[in-house]
Amino acid sequence: MVTKSLSLMVYATTIHYFGIGTSAFVLPPRIQYSQSVLIWDREPRREATMPSMILRASPSEEDQLSDMKSVGSSMILAAAMEAGATEPMIHIDWRADRIVVTVDVSLDEEEWEDVLYDIDDDGGELVFDENNLASLDYLEFDDNEDVYDEFTSEDDTPGNRIDITKIARAINDYLSQDGEDSLGYKIAQLHEIEVTTPEFDNVLRGDKMFESYKGFDVVVEHWEEDKQRQKKKGPSESDDGENYTRKRVVTEGKLVGRDSEKGRTMVSVKGRIKNIKNEMIECVRLPKAKREKGAK
Repeated sequence: MVTKSLSLMVYATTIHYFGIGTSAFVLPPRIQYSQSVLIWDREPRREATMPSMILRASPSEEDQLSDMKSVGSSMILAAAMEAGATEPMIHIDWRADRIVVTVDVSLDEEEWEDVLYDIDDDGGELVFDENNLASLDYLEFDDNEDVYDEFTSEDDTPGNRIDITKIARAINDYLSQDGEDSLGYKIAQLHEIEVTTPEFDNVLRGDKMFESYKGFDVVVEHWEEDKQRQKKKGPSESDDGENYTRKRVVTEGKLVGRDSEKGRTMVSVKGRIKNIKNEMIECVRLPKAKREKGAK
């Protein structure tokens, strides 16, 4: 009996860490596209020799789907990170007609450290006082509901760090950046990109949740006092002739924070800080998932 053996050749090629080159990644014939995608390039490039993928003579539909998911997931993660997310935050779920990208800020392992700069020191040394950092209050809010400050421009708000709308658009742009012949473009055409937050009722409760979701888009349902002057009708009326009524309103913006001691929640609305009394708030919730359909 003659036994036929099939030898598989693994080609050695030079690639960049965190980058996919056309010479290093060969797609099956049925879904072969020209692409050259830089996944992440914040660190200096380091070169290494690694084996390329083995060519499948007759790729099955399952093999094609596996390859598409592998490349697509890498591109989606890279786009999300470029938009401000970190890798631990991102979970990617591939479904028949859509890709669900869940952004869970509570899983972020990156720690942020507050730093004080002594602007009067010519040497520019850093001044650290960990014991007093928590008590520092740089923004003094008065009794007015709306406060303007030099630090409240939209570009400086913490919402620019994490924005699910921005992530959704970045993913769609990233997938389609190499043109109609790329695999990423095909993925964007075949799938709706849905960027959402973890599965819960989307209502923020407790200081820990408010701290975790700083910078996220939020919807605040709250009451406002509607001060209306009415004409005095007689001595039984109030001396000042004023009547206070309440109306329920909805404010959408980016969560700046909640101050339990001062009893107010701060929301940035187009770069303008709006202070809402906690006692007037019905709920603070995250908006519905953001969706992007098709390549642009």
